[in-house]
Amino acid sequence: MAGIPIVALAVALTRGAPGGAPEHGGDAGGDGAAPGVFVPAVTMEGEAPVAARGRLDQAVRKGVERLRLRPVAPPDGAESTCEDAGCWHELAQRTAARYVLTAHATVEGRDYRLTLELLDGRTGAPVESAERGCEVCGLDEVAELLQDEVALLLDRGLSHEQGQPVLVVRSDPPGAQVVVDGESRGTAPLELTLSPGAHTIRLERPGYNPLEQQVRLSPGVRTETSLALVPALARRGDGKGARAARGLLVAAGSLGLGV
Repeated sequence: MAGIPIVALAVALTRGAPGGAPEHGGDAGGDGAAPGVFVPAVTMEGEAPVAARGRLDQAVRKGVERLRLRPVAPPDGAESTCEDAGCWHELAQRTAARYVLTAHATVEGRDYRLTLELLDGRTGAPVESAERGCEVCGLDEVAELLQDEVALLLDRGLSHEQGQPVLVVRSDPPGAQVVVDGESRGTAPLELTLSPGAHTIRLERPGYNPLEQQVRLSPGVRTETSLALVPALARRGDGKGARAARGLLVAAGSLGLGV
């Protein structure tokens, strides 16, 4: 293989003022709209497929939308790239966007390297960075990786601002063992501080069927879930069937029938 091709993605995040930040899907400006993310077109370097620019632009937007944020296009006649902190701040103000996200792609052959950076739009200072490689990859693979990395980077950036999410788990009846992502964490009712993102909650209690639920937590948000356990011998939502089955077993035993 001749040289190692590189794809570099620079992601800049214009952050809102600390202390008043909404959750990802929250109000950005008091009108109920999701926070806006200024998304200029992806800049390209190297020999890329003809469809690469549009495909990567789409991946960036999808990564933004995954967090229930709102992509904002550049204003007419505006520069889509910046060389200094003041420029990023000005673009954020002009677009009324709470965040700014830019991407640059350099490609050679089918090997890619993704370098992401988050900047505070108020100052232009770096907040977060990440680097990922993708060797011998097709355009669809790179676009999927870009979408994932954009969402993860924004999620981490917002987590710093908003704090960790809190999950409150209640069970009916109370006292069920709470297992989070395969790890026992205590008995319900239980309050836990977890990382943002998806988690699997499992409740276990003697005499009851175990119950699992998927939850997705947002930074700085308190989420409560209450789960009703079903007795082990009862069908979910139908206790009569289980009681009838137990009655038949007792009758069969009294008649000396083999069961």
